[in-house]
Amino acid sequence: IKVEGLLSTDEAGAAREALLRQLDSRMLEAWILKMQLLADDCDDPSLLQLSKEMKTADQAKKALTEWCLANDCEVPFLQDFNVHRREDADGALVDAIARRPELGRTACDLLGVDAVRLYQTCTFFKAQGQGETSWHSELSTAPFDTNGMVTCWIALTDVPDYDHAPLEFASRSHKDVALPFWYTEDGMFDPSGDPREYEPVTHIPLRPGDSTWHHGWLFHASPPNYSKRDRLALAITYVSSSAVTLGTKNRRQDPEPEDRVSYADWIDEVAPGSVPSHPLTPIVYA
Repeated sequence: IKVEGLLSTDEAGAAREALLRQLDSRMLEAWILKMQLLADDCDDPSLLQLSKEMKTADQAKKALTEWCLANDCEVPFLQDFNVHRREDADGALVDAIARRPELGRTACDLLGVDAVRLYQTCTFFKAQGQGETSWHSELSTAPFDTNGMVTCWIALTDVPDYDHAPLEFASRSHKDVALPFWYTEDGMFDPSGDPREYEPVTHIPLRPGDSTWHHGWLFHASPPNYSKRDRLALAITYVSSSAVTLGTKNRRQDPEPEDRVSYADWIDEVAPGSVPSHPLTPIVYA
């Protein structure tokens, strides 16, 4: 769904400046994270080793760009997890947005629950010219055994058309049990192709402060940023207050590694298969 004007123009501007400051101060870590994820995904130990040798953001960006060119793939977008946990003015601003009662109430209404926890916040920065984001779902990267997850994606720059890399949604794919049951991982990452032919849905145009909401199992993607402007968004993810972490018995696979850095600070302090009653996963609406 789309919710227009979730943040005012001034609020969106303040959030944009806060997230850009934070990302700029952690640019080296952001590039290294992408190097490590690609190394894992492509089983390339040389790229992993290279990531450990990076000393500056420019050096890491150059190394990854050259690797992507040599391997015929596009330079990925950058992420910065959990700004809301940082003990500065920027962190306080993002935390206040994530804890707004109207956001928590919307999350509860969409999930059909009485209370939600704040799982994570994430900055998504897709620079002009950066490539597509493949089909994926949030819950495939999260350490939860639940259907009770929803993400609020807030545009902080104009997304007037397809060239500005909006999110695309495979509408109703979160109800498609047959997709993960019958198909390989490659098949699961092409929900808009044969045999399903989901019609990708976008909610453009989006102005700064407009938002979209999607279920944790909903497949979504994003095209390349063909525009001449960088695209910035803040994603806030909530889970049902009764959601439990993944157990260990009879588990078929582990979460994909992309978000591992997001939950690394608390997951080992929570028993497998239990409700994560932890200071870093607070109930923010009940």
